Amino acid sequence: MRRTSRLHSVRRMNRRSLISLFVLGLVGCGDRGDDKKAPAELEPIVFRADTPNLLLTWIDAAGTTHAEPSLTDIPEQHRDLVRVLLSDDPRGNSDPIYVADMRVAAEDGSFTGRSFARSAWEDEISRRRREVSPEQQASLEEKSRQRRPKPDAARATPSGSPAPTAEKSAAPTPYGTLVVIVYGADWCGPCKKAKDHLKHRGVKVDYRNIDTDPSSRSEMRQKLGPRGSSSIPVIDVAGRILVGYSARDLDRAIDEARKGTAL
Repeated sequence: MRRTSRLHSVRRMNRRSLISLFVLGLVGCGDRGDDKKAPAELEPIVFRADTPNLLLTWIDAAGTTHAEPSLTDIPEQHRDLVRVLLSDDPRGNSDPIYVADMRVAAEDGSFTGRSFARSAWEDEISRRRREVSPEQQASLEEKSRQRRPKPDAARATPSGSPAPTAEKSAAPTPYGTLVVIVYGADWCGPCKKAKDHLKHRGVKVDYRNIDTDPSSRSEMRQKLGPRGSSSIPVIDVAGRILVGYSARDLDRAIDEARKGTAL
């Protein structure tokens, strides 16, 4: 009897051990983190400052992003982390992206764009915004406004005649039918503010993402023409091109467009 009881006890223990191992095995499978695939890293790209279809984005000390067609438009102290986009190359449009240190070129004048997580780019923008004081923010915004060319000058061709985009939009726009084009990117804070402001004013927004749509990026650069520095958002209000977000300038452009004032 004693021997039979011991045998049953051993069998019960073995059964419990097998059940425990099975449950642990299931938990281990569920906890494996390698099932979530991280975005594949991009192969490095080599480019020059004069490479065609190049769009460079840098971040100022206040965490504001600026899109530039030329390296000379980027302040030297902000060339260490520059996002690189080529309008004819779909790589780097979403996640990961390309960034480059453009402080010093290689011997042949080239730069190398490396794979960079979009979350790391956005974290850097957030970090700079957190660290800047309100006084510094106001000062930096003022400097940014001073760098921008005046809209009227930007809309004129070198001969002084109005640009085609302005001529097309000179006709009066009735109240309620105004559609404003906003060229921007999802990671751009001022772009979101501009869209929210327009919607608050009852204006229909045609948002065009220059990050994911190369044709929108090319269209934006066409409208900017031979102007110098440019930030995003770029806003087309019935032919008047605004660079960057300013509630006051945007309100003025909306009011003039609704009155039918030629811009």
